[in-house]
Amino acid sequence: MNDLEQRLRERIIAAREQTGASQADLGLYLSLDNTAVSKIEQGRRAVSSLELARIAEFCGKPVSWFFDEEPGLVTQFRGVGADDARTRRDVQWLGEFADAYSYLDQELKSRA
Repeated sequence: MNDLEQRLRERIIAAREQTGASQADLGLYLSLDNTAVSKIEQGRRAVSSLELARIAEFCGKPVSWFFDEEPGLVTQFRGVGADDARTRRDVQWLGEFADAYSYLDQELKSRA
């Protein structure tokens, strides 16, 4: 597995976890069983461009987020008690904050 595939796999996991969704939830949205989602997340099954677009839609992310060079704070903020509604909300807010910070940082760098 190359670096791009590894980063994509990690981003799919992070995006799904940020929503508080299970592999079964995502699989249902994609019309796949959760074993297919598990294989995608483990890197044992390729994800098609259409599936990636639907994953992005499900997770509320632009497709480009899955390929950005900088992982951002939320990608590293995994495994938190996502079964708790407040934690899910906090993680979602942190993701939105990190995305806004990244955007503003890039804008400032481009103007310098």
